[in-house]
Amino acid sequence: MDPGVILTGHKGDPGEDKRERWAVDGSFLVFRYLSQLVPEFNFFLNTNPLSVDGEGKDLTRPEGSELLGARMIGRWRSGAPIDITPFQDDPDLGADPTR
Repeated sequence: MDPGVILTGHKGDPGEDKRERWAVDGSFLVFRYLSQLVPEFNFFLNTNPLSVDGEGKDLTRPEGSELLGARMIGRWRSGAPIDITPFQDDPDLGADPTR
């Protein structure tokens, strides 16, 4: 990867030749405002539940909805990361700020 992809004023920066001297070796910070449509998201999860988990276990509709939501967001509702608990929520893990 060219350094200009991350730092301004270097090869890979589309504005490399146009940067003022003070802007070389800088980067950009972007704030993004996201609208969270929670009722619509929950409706989607409830109408499109997963039927089986990654181990082939049959899921109930609520279990399938929870698993789909966790996979889409990357965390369970408790806050537990899905990469550590991929098939079932672990509320104790979600409540532990050191993990």
